[in-house]
Amino acid sequence: MKQLTDYERQFADQHHDIVYRFLHSRRLNISEYYDVVIFRYLGAVQRYLSEPELQAYEFDTIACSAMRSALGHHFKAEKRRQEFCITDTALVETIIGYKPEDKQNDVAKMLWFEVASKLTEPEQDLVRQRADGWSYREIADDSGLKPGTLSNRMSKLRKRICSMCDIDAMFKQFD
Repeated sequence: MKQLTDYERQFADQHHDIVYRFLHSRRLNISEYYDVVIFRYLGAVQRYLSEPELQAYEFDTIACSAMRSALGHHFKAEKRRQEFCITDTALVETIIGYKPEDKQNDVAKMLWFEVASKLTEPEQDLVRQRADGWSYREIADDSGLKPGTLSNRMSKLRKRICSMCDIDAMFKQFD
């Protein structure tokens, strides 16, 4: 988003109550969701003032549509994070759940080294980045891969790790 002009800033200030009404109507905590919607609101201000065809509608309609979209993206990302917790975190914490700060977890440490010995260095990096909470987009940017390609690689890697080790047998091995 480019910087607001003085006129756009004035317009945004005059209609700023739309943001609060929008959040209130959805019973969303202002301190938690304000940042989620405000940039889309400001983008709506710029679009509304620069695209004459939008002025056929009330500004409230355009702003609320933009903020609804922002919330949708936010909740979709939240859902992906929760799915990550179920899939990748379970993989990392259960199969290769070694965390250096967790000195008590010797079994997980041994499991990590067992699994890591069967992975290439780039694959180990991918697993470590996911374990550290990196998103697919962040990992893709870092590794130079497209997010879709990375997603496919991570899915194959997850299946490969699960197939290469019988978790129950590995736990018994370290008992």
